[in-house]
Amino acid sequence: MYEDIINKDRPRSKRPPMDRAARAKIFMPFAALKGYEDALEEKQKCRVEKIELSEESKEELNRKIGELLLMLGNGERPVIEITQFIQDKKASYEEERTLGEYVNKREALRKIDVYSGVIRLEEEEVALGDILKIEIEPEAGENVLRADRNEML
Repeated sequence: MYEDIINKDRPRSKRPPMDRAARAKIFMPFAALKGYEDALEEKQKCRVEKIELSEESKEELNRKIGELLLMLGNGERPVIEITQFIQDKKASYEEERTLGEYVNKREALRKIDVYSGVIRLEEEEVALGDILKIEIEPEAGENVLRADRNEML
């Protein structure tokens, strides 16, 4: 039945053989809806209106900032926990009010720049106007980092 083709050579393609990387790319998973996962994640975020601080809360924040300035002046770098408001510009634009989310950050304090209104942490900067609450970690051996005097300037 197949005697006429069983002993023939396999036909060769006229194209050059594909390398392994290009061949593997053909079989990679395909995301039909690009950005769909990101859009879902964005939609699930709970957005709240920015809280306007009371006079007592502002005084408490100012007291803690003064405390932190003294600690920095003594060469300490305390570990603090900040509750910060991060504005969602897109949601705020659509709703015509300041919407976003509150996040907690726990990092070592590097510097407080009162004139530009910024607290510099180990990894990033936080605007003083976006801070809801500051907690100073208790002084334990590993929680307070001693800084070089040169780093403070």
